[in-house]
Amino acid sequence: MKHYINRFIIYKKMQNLSPKTIHAYTTDLNQLTNHYDPTNGTIDDCFDNYTDFLIQTNNYKSNTKKRKLITIKMFWNFLTEKENLQLTALPTMAIRKEKKLPKTLSVLELRRLTSSVNDYQPSSSKKKRDHLRDIQELLGHSNISTTEIYTNVSSTRKQKVLTLYGFRNNS
Repeated sequence: MKHYINRFIIYKKMQNLSPKTIHAYTTDLNQLTNHYDPTNGTIDDCFDNYTDFLIQTNNYKSNTKKRKLITIKMFWNFLTEKENLQLTALPTMAIRKEKKLPKTLSVLELRRLTSSVNDYQPSSSKKKRDHLRDIQELLGHSNISTTEIYTNVSSTRKQKVLTLYGFRNNS
């Protein structure tokens, strides 16, 4: 396996790729060899084991997993086309992209959020409460009192909003 990896890296160097890219390919393929047992398995088994590992592991972000899978696919193509090895086709693999929320909201995003609250006309008080809770979650607040601290809500305004959104008077 190391022999094929070395030949692949030489092939990629001839394509005038950056040293950083070559290093990434080398690292990814060296990790592939951790899943290869020449005494018990085939190269096909190695590809299967490594792709299963990549899909199941939580050690890498989705972009890293995708890059590693692309490296594996290129190496597989190299083995089948340039080295003329007879390998089973790689399965189609999908890595779900993780959702990232911004750490902070910009002033423009906050304005849009607050204007959406003013423009929102839900049909029931439950939908109103759910909408308020969604906004609190976006702001990272666990309850209404946390939101009040940051927004300096007057008691009169608080009472109007609570009544509007169907909350009972608890104060």
